[in-house]
Amino acid sequence: MLGSNVSTGTSNASLTLGASGALTRDGGDGGRGSRVTLGSRRKSADLTVLTRGHASHAVLLQSIGGGGGAAGSINNGAASGNISAAMALGGSGGNGGNAGSVNLFADGTLSTKGHGSHAVLLQSLGGGGGQGGAITANASASATDTSSTLSFGADGTKAGDGGIGGQANDVNARLSGIISTSGTQATGILLQSIGGGGGAGGSIVNTAESSGNASFSASATFAMGGKGGGGSTAGDVSLWSLGGNTLSVVTTGQSSTGIQLQSIGGGGGVGGSIHNKAANSTTEAKLGGFAAGKSGAGGGGGNSGTVSLTVPNLIIRTTGNNAVALKAQSIGGGGGSAGSNVNDVQGGDINVSVGIGASGGDGGNSGAVSLDIQDGTILTTGNNSTALYVQSLGGGGGSSSSFVGGTSTSKLSINGTVGGSGGAGGNSGLVSIINAADIETSGNNAIGIYAQSVGGGGGESSIAAPSSTKDNTLSGSLQIGGTAGGGGSAGTVSVNNRGIVVTKGSQSHGVKSQSIGGGGGRVSIATSTASEGTDAS
Repeated sequence: MLGSNVSTGTSNASLTLGASGALTRDGGDGGRGSRVTLGSRRKSADLTVLTRGHASHAVLLQSIGGGGGAAGSINNGAASGNISAAMALGGSGGNGGNAGSVNLFADGTLSTKGHGSHAVLLQSLGGGGGQGGAITANASASATDTSSTLSFGADGTKAGDGGIGGQANDVNARLSGIISTSGTQATGILLQSIGGGGGAGGSIVNTAESSGNASFSASATFAMGGKGGGGSTAGDVSLWSLGGNTLSVVTTGQSSTGIQLQSIGGGGGVGGSIHNKAANSTTEAKLGGFAAGKSGAGGGGGNSGTVSLTVPNLIIRTTGNNAVALKAQSIGGGGGSAGSNVNDVQGGDINVSVGIGASGGDGGNSGAVSLDIQDGTILTTGNNSTALYVQSLGGGGGSSSSFVGGTSTSKLSINGTVGGSGGAGGNSGLVSIINAADIETSGNNAIGIYAQSVGGGGGESSIAAPSSTKDNTLSGSLQIGGTAGGGGSAGTVSVNNRGIVVTKGSQSHGVKSQSIGGGGGRVSIATSTASEGTDAS
């Protein structure tokens, strides 16, 4: 459901929205997806399916949560006279709906001939969070004064925040038989659980043109903008066969993976931004969030679940390029970026006190990934076609950034503190491989067994001072207190191989295992440089 929009063209308006329910409403929450099951633990479905068209899957099972609705926006404008608006944005984006579990118990023959036609596609997808309400305040050329006092989340509520992504559920398949595809980008078996991404926080745009005077305040007492919604968690993903049964997967097309198993946490939403512009005006701006907690911050990434495969006898053969035989991944959701600030003054004076308190969201942690292949044969012949590609990847931290800019014959004085921090990278989980199948790769850059646990990199904290274009005068000082996000820790990697591994191409290692801690983020500052006709100090 979409929240209402509010507009006013009168000279003086006092608007209170959200908590009191006066003028806007939150976006509605997305609906919940239910459980989807084919076959049962007691009796497997006996399937024989052949498809020939493009994007025509043999078996498609999905549970998808509904996306959250966007909150109402506010627009204020004055064609003449003065506009003075006091706003408390209460509308938050709706939360994404949770998805149900997806389960397949089957034996049989499943084949596809078309491009983009997977033989088995199972997905549990959480709904994305809705966007927080936005504010736009404008004074046109004939207005004589603009005075905007903006309050967002001052009472600790979720005013203007993006909605939280919906949770994904478990995806399980007990499968045996013969699986084959012959089209391009046609995976044999694709199982995914993906958490819903967080919605973006509400943004603010203020514009004063001609001879107006503008005063924008979003510091000390007030937050800058809506907080990005958190990405939600993903469920566990598992594929197994009963003892004595064989699972055979053959793909012949380009970029056609044999088996792909993924649990992916939802990415955090982006925090709300502020954009202030005054043309031919005198402007005093105070931007920041010293007392505003995490208002305007990026949402945290969701954690991913575990990924597992247990098959007594596994046969996989791929012949195309970029066709990995078996890819298993648990990936934490990336943290959302904090909202940025843009101030643009043309032909006037601007005094800016910057206090950036918002931080990028932390990356989500990734779950453990385990393979247990007791017998079989795994063959790839194409380039970039690794046999076993197994990863646990922590989500990267979100960035925190601020930009303050003035152009065209402006006098700018900038003072303040930047305290925003990049989000921390997520930790990665254990990677465990027990393999007794014989493995052979023939192409270049086609590794036999590639196992990684990689912590997420920390986010960046950055500020860009005004660009000094012609006829601008810049002065002031900035104290940079922002910190870069810390990298995530990596998990243990264990490979127990009892099969024969043969690789024939260049850059094709037999077994490559890595545990890599995430790199720390950085703090970057872009200072002003003077151009012709410009003074900078």
